[in-house]
Amino acid sequence: MLHRILIPLLGLSIGELWALDELAAACAARRRYDVFLTAQPLNLLGGVGSPANAMAIL
Repeated sequence: MLHRILIPLLGLSIGELWALDELAAACAARRRYDVFLTAQPLNLLGGVGSPANAMAIL
């Protein structure tokens, strides 16, 4: 129910299906578990449901 509100009206990216196994392995190798995780959708006027360009900065 919240998807209809959060994604198109508020412009929020929802990362519920992200594969974070590689990020977890990189964090374990560095013994550091705090990251800045950001996601920017495609810059398309009126576009909804675009793939999020997720990036984790260690």
